[in-house]
Amino acid sequence: MKKLKFKLLPLALVSVMLLSGCSGSSDSATIKNIDQYITLGQYKGLEYTPSAADVTDEDVEKEIQNILSSSKTTSEVKDRSIKEGDIANIDYEGLLDGVAFEGGTAKAYDLKIGSNSFIPGFESQLIGVNAGEKVNLDITFPADYQSADLAGKDVVFAVTVNAIKEEVVPELTTDFVTKNSKFQTVEEYKNDVKTNLQTQAASGDKMILLDMIVSKSTIIKYPQDQLNKYIETMNKDLEQNATQYQMKPEEFLSTYLQMTMEDFNAETKTRAEKTVAQELVMLGISKSENITVSDSEYKASLEKYAKNFGFKSSKDMIAQYGEDTMKNQTLFDKILDFVIENAVASNKK
Repeated sequence: MKKLKFKLLPLALVSVMLLSGCSGSSDSATIKNIDQYITLGQYKGLEYTPSAADVTDEDVEKEIQNILSSSKTTSEVKDRSIKEGDIANIDYEGLLDGVAFEGGTAKAYDLKIGSNSFIPGFESQLIGVNAGEKVNLDITFPADYQSADLAGKDVVFAVTVNAIKEEVVPELTTDFVTKNSKFQTVEEYKNDVKTNLQTQAASGDKMILLDMIVSKSTIIKYPQDQLNKYIETMNKDLEQNATQYQMKPEEFLSTYLQMTMEDFNAETKTRAEKTVAQELVMLGISKSENITVSDSEYKASLEKYAKNFGFKSSKDMIAQYGEDTMKNQTLFDKILDFVIENAVASNKK
């Protein structure tokens, strides 16, 4: 039986929506009325320490290894038994006092040995088993296991090993580069990886500067419609996660986040307010500096976004996110570019 692992709740604070609310007002009308929400603080001449300069050759090598690992393939092994790191394709049935229990059975399941994704003892007992063999694993569920019916209980898993596979990570060669990128040499590929890491670091710098501007500004009031949108999104996300584990939201929060519903509601309010404050600042700068997006800039950004996020075309991306969202993302990116261009880079550490 799988040991449930909870990945951090993706609270989905989308920072690409203009403050149009539910009133049906146009983008320009919203920007014109921005003064009722915020008194903009200093946004030019802010001092920051660029992160891009900190990208090292070691960072590049680490990123390349991550890329190569994500391109790994599997190959079936027939001449040895299971070892750490292998993927074992198994059928298994969990028995408590000789009776199969709910959620303890699966067919043709690929289990990576050493992933610790199953309860303790399950994976380690498969090491040394050959393909085609059947084994019984004696397992004791942890005392704090989420199912009270199984917590602390001794069970037996009847396991059949259908096949053994090993992961093959490719090497960074000219052949890999030409097949997986637009480049022709390893050196060109490494330079591009470094450039991308520096771009990511610069994006982080922009957000740091944005938060600095928020701290220097005064939020007069929050547009309630926009806050409600973000809070609703986070609540839906919680419900989806809870449903996935067949739990009520309150039970899910308690089990996997050690939070009460009151804690969660306070957190969503805080996060929503932070995101809306960032948007208000950007819209304030847009109005103050008359920053707009031309049709050619929008088209270029669409092509860039579609490529970066793996869409076949910009039309596919618009179909998923909507044209208003993508236009607003383009505007916000242009504003953040303006912010960093008007900041003062410092070498202080």
